[in-house]
Amino acid sequence: MKKLLFVLLLLPVLLAAQQRQLTIPEAMSKARTSLAPQNLNSLQFIYGTEDYIYLKPAATQSSIGSAWYSGNVKSKEDKVFLTLAQLNQKLHKAGRDILRAMPPIKFDQAKDWTITLDGVDCVYNAEKNTLSPVLNKALADKDKADQSSAGYVAYLDSFNLFVSDSKTAVQVTTDGTENIVYASSVHRDEFGISKGTFWSNHGKQLAFYRMDQSMVADYPIVDWSSHPAKNVNIKYPMAGGKSHHVTVGVYNTATQKVVYLKTGEPAEQYLTNIAWSPDDKLIYIAVVNRGQNEMKLNVYDAQSGAFLNTLFKEKDAKYVEPLVPVLFLKNDPGKFIWQSNRDGWNHLYLYDVKGNLLKQLTKGKWEVLALKGFDGEGRHLFYESTGTSPVNRDLYRLDLKTGKSLRLTKGDAVHRTLLSTSGNTILDAYSSIENPGTTAVFETAGTLQKQLLQSPNPLKDYALGESGIFTLKANSGDLLYCNLYKPVGLDSTQK
Repeated sequence: MKKLLFVLLLLPVLLAAQQRQLTIPEAMSKARTSLAPQNLNSLQFIYGTEDYIYLKPAATQSSIGSAWYSGNVKSKEDKVFLTLAQLNQKLHKAGRDILRAMPPIKFDQAKDWTITLDGVDCVYNAEKNTLSPVLNKALADKDKADQSSAGYVAYLDSFNLFVSDSKTAVQVTTDGTENIVYASSVHRDEFGISKGTFWSNHGKQLAFYRMDQSMVADYPIVDWSSHPAKNVNIKYPMAGGKSHHVTVGVYNTATQKVVYLKTGEPAEQYLTNIAWSPDDKLIYIAVVNRGQNEMKLNVYDAQSGAFLNTLFKEKDAKYVEPLVPVLFLKNDPGKFIWQSNRDGWNHLYLYDVKGNLLKQLTKGKWEVLALKGFDGEGRHLFYESTGTSPVNRDLYRLDLKTGKSLRLTKGDAVHRTLLSTSGNTILDAYSSIENPGTTAVFETAGTLQKQLLQSPNPLKDYALGESGIFTLKANSGDLLYCNLYKPVGLDSTQK
């Protein structure tokens, strides 16, 4: 009788737990913590290998702390690669204080690790046991600091552009003001522009933006961060009004001279998608008219600034929107890939450096979303796209010689992938409506694959309504994809 009474008393508690309601405050406050699907922290490949590595937190408060674990598609289980105690031993030998917590580390170089210590990125050489800052703190704190592969650092100071070799700083410009803006994002961050400095491949020449916005009318905005709030004027080119004038300068660290590319008239045009040729002799720029319905891919001489050639043009009755610079083939500097939505969908086109279209590499009523890199030989290019469905994101391998694409990821899901240096191994983190998250590793060409993590459903204890994806047909005949969320306890007979 006592057991029966205990079960009857416990039953409402169990039912309540099973039918727990998810509140909006709870969903908002715990979306990144207890209600977030599990994942492998800082998952990455160790440069030059097929080994992956990730940061695993301490299992309990009394355990030794977080540690880096590594493995590969062939290993049966992942092994400890680096503990905090081991890292502290290395840092102590390198003359640094010990750490209480594992810092962020990128294993993105052949012999060097990039470790973030006290907010400063440092390079640790595991063979020599040396530690040095990527940028000294004085330069790292400068506005728009940008380091080249040769060690030069471009930055802004009092509106002007400087370039330093870590010993001596050269003032590149002298007329910078609030209206004469250097080395910054221009054109209101349109056309994929997010920065204002572009180092050459060898790191000894710098292309940079110069924007004259003195002719642009002031536009008032309210700064709510101060009390009381105050008006702040910004330069915003309204339709029909004056627009800013942008030019591109090139600084040579050897000669310490600047030339400006002869981008020509009209001054009110957009200079976008800046890219260097593999030999650093040429600069490619997509030039868009202010009406945004015509684009020219122009080539300029980096030494003299002279305009050399227009490789091709794109026109559209409504607008053109180049977002990605040219991408030269890995082992063929005479060819490049251009991304364009000229046929209504973002696709890849193969050109030679004379501007001849060799072939359209991808085609169909779907979008290329991101390029992930080449394989070791440079014959294959990997890209993510919506090729199977607008609600999917899949990884494909494109044979640049034949133009054929092969889908590598499986199932109906959104896949986020990482590629090893050789292109032989893929890390795949994917999820769907039914699956909160799976992380796996597999071979590009082969049958080996291994699941690294299956996230449990963080909402399993909550009462949730049904949801599902369905389609509606637009007047054009195209399918519109929708997701319908039904409330908990829906009575379909009621309005």
